[in-house]
Amino acid sequence: MKHFNNFLNLLREHEDIKIKYKNESLLMKILSKILFFNKFDNYITTFGNTVYFPSKEHIKKYEIDSIITLGHEFVHICDSKNKIKFLSNYLFPQTYFIFSLIIFLLFFSKLWFLSLIFLLPLPSPGRKELELRGYKANLLGVHIVMNLKSISKEEQKNKFNNIINELNKEFIGPSYYFMWPFGVKKELNIIVDDLLNNKINYYDFPYNLIRMYIEEVLLDYNLKK
Repeated sequence: MKHFNNFLNLLREHEDIKIKYKNESLLMKILSKILFFNKFDNYITTFGNTVYFPSKEHIKKYEIDSIITLGHEFVHICDSKNKIKFLSNYLFPQTYFIFSLIIFLLFFSKLWFLSLIFLLPLPSPGRKELELRGYKANLLGVHIVMNLKSISKEEQKNKFNNIINELNKEFIGPSYYFMWPFGVKKELNIIVDDLLNNKINYYDFPYNLIRMYIEEVLLDYNLKK
């Protein structure tokens, strides 16, 4: 975990990030039962500035992937400085359930059940945009690793096509409560094209930090093994 910890310490120069583990957390075990529709135990989840990984063993086994994923979570932490705005965008429209329930109970009590509509897996444009920002960090991290491995641009493009297909499933499937059934292949392809053609805006915080820090911690990593 040396490289993961080095990356974490660099990010901590900017944000107070805490790392915890789902297999050691009662809260996460309860949530895994509630969120039965996805593989919650296998995912990395961020609450506030705390990032929950499945276990310490997960980080040790998948260290490079964990470094890249931590970059994703770092983007969320930076974006959530205004927590009310972040949560209202991320949880929309499901959060409208509470407001609509109150309104129906006050004025149309017999129709209270209509408020349940907002608990359905309705499209969430806010969550889609915030997760696209997070996955931009993933794609950036993968690109850096492939460059360090001296993988050609053409081969990178082929690998990215497979990655995009997998990420697209995350947006349309249960992982994020079916947040965008229309898919995001177009948006992901734009990010990849910018990466492959050196058009990415590295000065867009926090991606410049992620780029520098991932390169720094992986320069002495045996990526050929």
